[in-house]
Amino acid sequence: MNKQRIGIILLLMFLFCANSYSQDEFSFYKIDTKRSYIRWSAAKLTRTHYGRIYLDSSYISSLNGKINDGFFSVNMNTMINSDVQSKKENQQLMKHLKSSVFFDVQKFPNSSIKIIKAIPNVFFKNGQPNYTLVGELKIKDLTQIITFPAYISLAGQSLRGKAVFSFDRTKFGMQFNSEKYFPKIGKLLIHDDVKLEIVIIGIRNE
Repeated sequence: MNKQRIGIILLLMFLFCANSYSQDEFSFYKIDTKRSYIRWSAAKLTRTHYGRIYLDSSYISSLNGKINDGFFSVNMNTMINSDVQSKKENQQLMKHLKSSVFFDVQKFPNSSIKIIKAIPNVFFKNGQPNYTLVGELKIKDLTQIITFPAYISLAGQSLRGKAVFSFDRTKFGMQFNSEKYFPKIGKLLIHDDVKLEIVIIGIRNE
């Protein structure tokens, strides 16, 4: 095989690889922070509290029609309670949740969820999660790896998604009235798990 034929073969291989690479389609979806939110709920022994938190600048990206990665910046100052009707008691509860014994919002105004891996569920049925997401949950100055199911739909220029998971607050330095740390706390017990339901709407950037 002469040098000219070798050169042609190498050129054809390069063009094939370049063409394959150019077919990769990367899309970026900006999250609509006015219509997206996180519904939180947490329970003590006698009652469950719930409310919403809203997002700052956030995104999800896709590669060839599949979720690739994403980042959600959670504005902790937007956290509200929806179940306590008394204005005074509501304010007291939110002051407590934003204090240093819980989320310490003055010092840490933002939390975040970073998607580092999205595993498609090829056997999903309509309405069921079509991805398993692996990510990093950062609250205050602590980060934990999380894995949770999610349903994310890409249709035209829009993205819609929903996911539900829980995290252990004590892993983020929130030990207040935890049975794990205060086994004799009795009726003042606050459960460790905090449930988050994420609802997102995104628009594809051109």
